[in-house]
Amino acid sequence: MFKEEIGEVINTSVMFLDKGNFYYLPDFLKEFKEFRRLRKLSEDENAELLKLWNSFENMMDSNFINDSTENGVESWERILNITPKAYDTLNDRKFRILTRLNERLPFRYIDEKRLA
Repeated sequence: MFKEEIGEVINTSVMFLDKGNFYYLPDFLKEFKEFRRLRKLSEDENAELLKLWNSFENMMDSNFINDSTENGVESWERILNITPKAYDTLNDRKFRILTRLNERLPFRYIDEKRLA
């Protein structure tokens, strides 16, 4: 939920900047050097917003193993004390993490017998 709300805000501002906030200015104002300088600054800001959004999205995706990037998988491997093989692909590493997490299910066979 939070990710979608932040995404909407950033995407709205990025769309505004992509379209060009100077699109709405009258032509005679676009010729002033001050407005051209402001346009350059807003383009730089747009690039920074996109970098910020991408890093935020990677951070959020790292919480979910199937969506994790290389950095997210490395983090999970450190948490679970998994050493990746040199020939493992990213999907192999994700599978190994999911397998390790499923080793400890929330119930045991003994508990299941006791409940029956």
